[in-house]
Amino acid sequence: PAAAPAVPGPPWDWRVLPPPALRVMRAAAALGETIDVALLGAVLDSGEAAVLEALQSAVDLGAPLADGGDGHLSLPAETAADLRAATLPSLLASWRSRALELLPGSAAPARPAAAVPAEQAAESPAPANAGYAEVFEPARPGADEARETTAVGAEPSSTVAPATGLPRPAPGERGGAGDDIRAARIALDAGRVEEAAGRCLAAASRLSDEGDARRARQLVSRATELVEQVRSHRARGLLQARTHCVLARIRLNGVPGEAPSDLHGALDELDAADAALPGEVPAGLVAEIATLRAEVAYELGDPASLQAALQATTQSARTLLEAGASREAAGLLNEQAALELRLGDAVRAVQLLTRSRELFERLCRDAPDDPVVHGELAQTCHLLARTPLHARVRAGREAEAIEMALANAREAERLHGALGQPRALARTWESMARLEMARGASGAAIELLGRAIDEQKRLGDAAALARSVAAYADLLAGAGELERSLQALADSVALNARLGLPIGLAYNRAALERLRGALGDAPGAGREAFARVDEALREAEDTHGRMELPGH
Repeated sequence: PAAAPAVPGPPWDWRVLPPPALRVMRAAAALGETIDVALLGAVLDSGEAAVLEALQSAVDLGAPLADGGDGHLSLPAETAADLRAATLPSLLASWRSRALELLPGSAAPARPAAAVPAEQAAESPAPANAGYAEVFEPARPGADEARETTAVGAEPSSTVAPATGLPRPAPGERGGAGDDIRAARIALDAGRVEEAAGRCLAAASRLSDEGDARRARQLVSRATELVEQVRSHRARGLLQARTHCVLARIRLNGVPGEAPSDLHGALDELDAADAALPGEVPAGLVAEIATLRAEVAYELGDPASLQAALQATTQSARTLLEAGASREAAGLLNEQAALELRLGDAVRAVQLLTRSRELFERLCRDAPDDPVVHGELAQTCHLLARTPLHARVRAGREAEAIEMALANAREAERLHGALGQPRALARTWESMARLEMARGASGAAIELLGRAIDEQKRLGDAAALARSVAAYADLLAGAGELERSLQALADSVALNARLGLPIGLAYNRAALERLRGALGDAPGAGREAFARVDEALREAEDTHGRMELPGH
C-alpha cells in the first residue's frame, strides 16, 4: 500500500535519534521510502507496536515521516538516501535479505496464489464422483487416434540499485502482487537484478489474472529491461522465457475496456518462450508453458489446436515425471482432461479428473495452507462440473449427471471464492447457470449469469463473456423474449468473431438453430433480426472456420 507521500522539509539531523529509534529508521530506509510496519517489525524481530513507538519517537524529534493511518508510512527520498549512506552496506544487505525471505517466493505460479482462510481449508473435500464416467457416452469411434495420456500415478510431494521505474503497490494491496512489487524494489536496492526481474514477472502474472493489464504491462516492461542486465546466460534465458509466458497470459486474458483476448498472439509468445529456454528448465516453468498452451487451445476450441496442445501437454507431463517432478506432472492432469473434454471424450476426461481430484485432495490434507493445491482442486471440480456441457449423457441418466456436476460446481465456487480468484469464480458461475438451465431452474440460472456477466465485464474476460451472453440468449428464448434473445446472441457472435473463437461461434450456431424453431409465427421484425444474426454468424464462420460442437 502507498502511504501518504512525505513532503520534503528543512534538513533534518537524524543523529539526534536515540539508538532504538535510529535502528528502526535505518532499517526502514534500507527497505525503501515506503515503510510497511508489519514487514519492518518482522525484519527486526520486533512487534508492530514497538516499531510504531520508535517511529513516533523519531517524529517527535523532527523526522519527516508521513502516515496514511493504515500501517504504512513514507519518508522523503533524500532522508532515506542519507540514512542508507550512513549505514554499513553489510547491515543494509542483511536487512534486505531478511525482508526478501519474509515476502513469499519469487517464482510465478502457473495459477495465481492467495492465502486460504483456515476455516475454508478445513471444510469437506470435493464431492465423490463414483460412477460419474458411466453416465456419459463413450467417445465416437476413431476419437482415440493420435491421442494418448500420460498416467501420473506417482505420489506428489507436498510443499512451495534504486527501484526507479517500478510501480508502487496499490493502496490496501497486501500479499500476492503487492508483496512481489515490494520485493522487486528491495531486490533492486540490494543489487539483486535477477531476483528483481523474477518478482516483477510474478507480480505481472497475478495482476493480469486480476484484470489489471495496465500495471501488468508496466512490470513486464521493467522486467525486460532488468533481464538484459543479467549476466548468466542460463538465468537470462529462463527469465526471457518467463517474460514471454507472462505476455502470453496478458494476451490470453485481454485488456479490460481496451482490447479482447489475442489467442493466436498468445501462442506466438509461447513459441518464443520455448525458443528462449536453455538446456535445463525448472519443472515449474515446463508446467506453466504447457498449462498456458492448454488454456489457449481450450479457448480456441478447434481440433488442430486441441490436438497440438494435448500432444505438447502429454510430452511435458512425461518430461516432468522422468525428472521426478510428480507434483507438477499431476497438475497437468487437469489440462489434459480439459482438452479431452473439448475433443469430446468425456469418459477419458472424467477418469483423468477423478485421479486428479484424489491427488489434490490428499495434498490439501497434507498442506491445508497451500493455495496452489487448493487452486488445482478447484479447477478439477470445475472441469468435472462442465463435463455434461461438452458430452453426450446416456439416456435416462441426465438428472444424475446434472446433480453430480452441480455438486462439483458448488465446491469449485467455494474454493475459488476462498482463494480470491474472481476470473475463475465468474467462469464457475457461468457453468452453474448452464447446469441450472439444463434442469429447468431458470430463476437460479438468471441470477448466476447476471453475476458472471457483471464480473466478466469488469475483468475484461471477453472469451468467457461471449459464452455467458450466449447462455443468456438461450434463457431469454426459453422465456419467449425472442427480440432480446436475438440481440444477446448478436452481441455474443460479435465478441466471438472479434476474438476469432471457432468454438464460441459453434455454440452461437447451436443457439441460433434452437431459436429458428422458436420463431414460429413471430412478426416480420423478428425474422429480420434472425436473418441479420445468421448473416453475421456466417461471415464470422467463413473467416474463422465452422466446427461441430463436441458431443453434438
